[in-house]
Amino acid sequence: MATRGKRRIFKKPSASGKLTAYIASRDFFEYAGKVDCIDGAVVFDQAILKSRKVFAALKVYLNMETDDVAVLGLESRKCIYSTSVRIFPTPAQIPELTALQRRLKEKLGDRAHFFQIDPPMGAPASVLLRSIAARTTKFSVDWELSIFIGQDSHSPAEKHAVTFQIRKLTLAPPLTEQALKPLEASAEKKFTLSSGSLVLRAKIDRKIYSLNEPISVHIEIQNSSKKSIKSLVVLVRQFTSVKAVDVAPFSCKCHVASHSQDFQGTPPENFVTTVSLSPSIEQAEGSVALDGKVKEQEADSLAGSTQLSHTSMDSNAGLFISYEIKVKLMLGMSSPVDVRLPVLLAHPKADRRSTAASLMSSTPQPAGFADSIQAGTADGDGDEEDGELEVVFEDFLAHRAEKMFGRAAGDE
Repeated sequence: MATRGKRRIFKKPSASGKLTAYIASRDFFEYAGKVDCIDGAVVFDQAILKSRKVFAALKVYLNMETDDVAVLGLESRKCIYSTSVRIFPTPAQIPELTALQRRLKEKLGDRAHFFQIDPPMGAPASVLLRSIAARTTKFSVDWELSIFIGQDSHSPAEKHAVTFQIRKLTLAPPLTEQALKPLEASAEKKFTLSSGSLVLRAKIDRKIYSLNEPISVHIEIQNSSKKSIKSLVVLVRQFTSVKAVDVAPFSCKCHVASHSQDFQGTPPENFVTTVSLSPSIEQAEGSVALDGKVKEQEADSLAGSTQLSHTSMDSNAGLFISYEIKVKLMLGMSSPVDVRLPVLLAHPKADRRSTAASLMSSTPQPAGFADSIQAGTADGDGDEEDGELEVVFEDFLAHRAEKMFGRAAGDE
């Protein structure tokens, strides 16, 4: 007999207590050309409707907390995407209930009504740009899901409304044969008043890494000149650019991992080494892009690389993240020699509705990358069949209190 996997359901009532919404997860994912459907249920007192309807609305905001916004009094919160669906009266055409919704129907009965929203491909991921020194957020992309009663989708009755802060994350793309090929770069420097040359080569094992995985950088130096090399510096750099209509362009970069090695004079003619770098928040300096957060959580992970899906949403607005590895030789009286390798860092962890299994299907996977994916999917969050899904309701406010204060009240 199969073991039933427990699925936690977030339950949140409106201020009036006349409407209660249920969702299974506050994280959803984009992967391999597909975006998770956002599904849930709502129970409400039909006596308060009168001529009003029930809607679910999804909105994406770009929040800006910069000096220009504060000084000039500009709008600090800009809606960059919105969509809505009517829940009640029930539309003529409704999608088939998901496995989760079928189980919710068994638990809640006929009083439950259901909704599904399909976010667009290429919509911006939940990201925030934080100043490490000041511990303040300069920019953020936030997603909000609202379920409410109103005359139309633009006029919610505040006391009969529920809002969830949710997150969109992007998973690593499938590891194709091309993505698993080593990536290398080289540079040669010749000197005007000196014979010989200096050649720097750097290579990484593949183009895609998970965010919690160390990156091995293989370095080779060939120095046939008489120039001395002072030091070798290896960096993982994160680049962030902010783009939106009527918003001044903004960009920044920071180091999220670094290594340096000093040389006593000139290194051997052929010098070979491998440097292992593990990007992390702790090593960041300046302003660093992190995953967005829900209200009671701290952002605890570097933001993944932005993956363009070639849709109209790609270039509209958001925070765009990229990474590169920079290898640099510091010379005595000459300018440095450097090479750069672009690298894609992404989340390997799969959600219940994401096709994580296909990440490890036909293409051989690097051991560390596959292990991290498996660790993320072994928590019972798969898309279970009806007979293998047990719903456990968790009050949203109680969950927040437990996160903030530890054990919930009444657990004595």
